[in-house]
Amino acid sequence: MRKKYQIPLDKFVVLGVGQVQHRKGVLDFIEVAKSLPDIQFVWAGGFSFGKITSGYEELKKNL
Repeated sequence: MRKKYQIPLDKFVVLGVGQVQHRKGVLDFIEVAKSLPDIQFVWAGGFSFGKITSGYEELKKNL
């Protein structure tokens, strides 16, 4: 996966996994990622319910 996404082997990676929804803490994850630019943050998951996902518009613009 590191090769596919061009993440250096020596780079520390924080991985979040789950549907993109407010209750999963995605916005907090993004804020922490912004505050720690030397660390690679990756979220694995998507909008399982598409546009009817709670907070879809806000979450989509922050990704």
